[in-house]
Amino acid sequence: MATHFVTLITPEGETRLECSEDLSILDTASAHGLALPAVCRGGACSACVAKQVAGEAPDQSEQSYLSDEEVEAGYVLLCVAYARGECSFETHKTAEYLEQLAAKEV
Repeated sequence: MATHFVTLITPEGETRLECSEDLSILDTASAHGLALPAVCRGGACSACVAKQVAGEAPDQSEQSYLSDEEVEAGYVLLCVAYARGECSFETHKTAEYLEQLAAKEV
C-alpha cells in the first residue's frame, strides 16, 4: 500500500507523519502517540474536524457528517480521512467549524 506524508498542525506545533493509504489519518496519529480530539471514529460527528491548508485532498468518502460545501471549504473528518498525497491540516477546528455552521443558520 502506498504511503504519503501528512503534516498535522496542532496547538502544540507541527507533526509530520507517514500515512498508509489504508489507515485513517487519525489512526495513524494515534499510533504515533499524537492525541487528537475524537469521539465516534466513524465520520458521524465533528469532534475530529480539521481544516486542510495544503496538498492533495484526502479520501473521506466514508464520512456522513460534512456537507459537500464544507468539504469544498477544506473541512475534513480525520477519523475517516485517508491520505492520497502529501497534505497538511490544522487540527482542533471543532469550535471554528461549529461557529461557521451556526452563522449559516442565522
